[in-house]
Amino acid sequence: MATLYLGTPHSRAKNGARSFEEVLETRIGRAYALSEHEAQTLKPGDRVVVVRKDRYRSRAEGKLQKIEFTGQITENGLRRFNMYIDELTVVEYHPGPGLKHTGVRLVE
Repeated sequence: MATLYLGTPHSRAKNGARSFEEVLETRIGRAYALSEHEAQTLKPGDRVVVVRKDRYRSRAEGKLQKIEFTGQITENGLRRFNMYIDELTVVEYHPGPGLKHTGVRLVE
């Protein structure tokens, strides 16, 4: 079973990007860019960790309900996906692994 880490930095949220609070409220990680391998590896029930590593350190964990292609493709050719998350609960902060420039990290 895989674990998907999704970053929600406060500095980017101030400029209109998804925020930690938005993901908690909607249970949707919007428009994350994934490689083909990452998208094909993820399955319903996989663990999802939403983390904010800046001065507002926060962490929530849940289970992937589904992954949905948004129709958007980055300049690098990565497809953007919405992550629908069940049972998302705030937990004690722990940073976890470093995130890629796309704001995600898949640990298999």
